[in-house]
Amino acid sequence: DVQTGLIVYAGDAFTVTPLTVDTETIANLLPALDSTLMPLAGSRLEPALQQAQDLLQQAGVQQGQVIVLTDSVAPTAEYDATLARAAQLAAQGYSVSVLGIGTLQGAPVTAASGELLKDDTGAIVVAQLDEAGLRALARQGQGQYARISVDASDLGQQRNMIISRLGLSPAPQGGYEIGPSAPAQVLDIVGLKPGDVLVSVNGVEVGSEEADVAALQEFQNTGAASIVVQRGEQRFTVNYPP
Repeated sequence: DVQTGLIVYAGDAFTVTPLTVDTETIANLLPALDSTLMPLAGSRLEPALQQAQDLLQQAGVQQGQVIVLTDSVAPTAEYDATLARAAQLAAQGYSVSVLGIGTLQGAPVTAASGELLKDDTGAIVVAQLDEAGLRALARQGQGQYARISVDASDLGQQRNMIISRLGLSPAPQGGYEIGPSAPAQVLDIVGLKPGDVLVSVNGVEVGSEEADVAALQEFQNTGAASIVVQRGEQRFTVNYPP
């Protein structure tokens, strides 16, 4: 089964949950997370990447993905070290993808209390999206970058990530053919293999951006996917979770 962990960071990094198949528990913990819970203010991503690397290695995971949600890479002093850590993760089989949060113009951060968040010096914290730095991080991590949104536009970015990750290409009869570069560990979860054609997901025939986004939206809503697959002359259905 697919395992997911959750790490949060500020001036240091902390593991909220180790790798687990129980994503419902992770989701239930999210509302309680708040920046004021962190003992040390800051935005040090490198220790968080190190902790993600440790979790994956300790679990014996040979291939995995680290997804970073942030507005910027790191303080200037740690920028190079953070990118180097992402490159190291990628070299060990763990790609690093990034979802950028915030705006290019930047804005003060509001704490859960309604007050403006301040750093250790008393200055108001202003979050500003650094897309150049985040794209560089994703490149070093051999992953993808997308800007998160409140509408469905980030689903289009996620669609592109999946197409790239699985080496998908349009099949002549419709749908997507899985390429030879697709990670075996991912395919094995539901019994797929390179050359299989993905015909539909949750009843939606995939193959166009509009249809793919609709299928992703349904998957996000339900947490499950029923995938119709064509393998040669055989057509069958696989389910995720299995």
